[in-house]
Amino acid sequence: MAAPVIGFPASPLLVFNVAAYSSSSSRPAIIPVSTAAGHGRPRVLPHFTDLRVSVCQRRLRSLMVTYSAKATRRAMVVCEAEAKAGAIEENFQVTVPDVTKATWRPIVLECDKTVVVEFWASWCEPCRVIHPVISNLSESYKEKIRCFKINTDENPDIVSEYGIKSIPTVVILKSGKVVEKVIGAVPETTLITFIEEHLDK
Repeated sequence: MAAPVIGFPASPLLVFNVAAYSSSSSRPAIIPVSTAAGHGRPRVLPHFTDLRVSVCQRRLRSLMVTYSAKATRRAMVVCEAEAKAGAIEENFQVTVPDVTKATWRPIVLECDKTVVVEFWASWCEPCRVIHPVISNLSESYKEKIRCFKINTDENPDIVSEYGIKSIPTVVILKSGKVVEKVIGAVPETTLITFIEEHLDK
């Protein structure tokens, strides 16, 4: 008995979804229409092909919509988590007050505690690294020291007076006099070592 004549689907991705079974074997057999019919011109069964393509297209659209929805939900969760983390970090970071040429003497020189001053500028990338370090020190030693920062672009006279050649530079003063000058975005432990040396015992 001859195998049933099966037409090839329009999409090459769906070729292996179409199969015919012969009476002598349980294995699927795909037979070109031209061979089975004995004619030189291939014949296609459009109703079968259209059915397969239509079903696959509907499933593909369904899968795409499901994947898109899941990806959107994951992105929303990640963004929300990052926003919360940023808010928590911002809330825990202590704001270090600025000083200027006008406030330098009463705030820095006349302070009765050890003073830590960060010389910085808005365009300085390493300064952004040292900002949270000074903030942490301000909180950790709030009973023993006073921390400030001064913008070098806005206060060139102070920069010149204290010989600041590069930034960030952290200056430690005690009784209005410079006792340490630390250049660069150094680790917090380095600053702690210098600060501990000049605290009132």
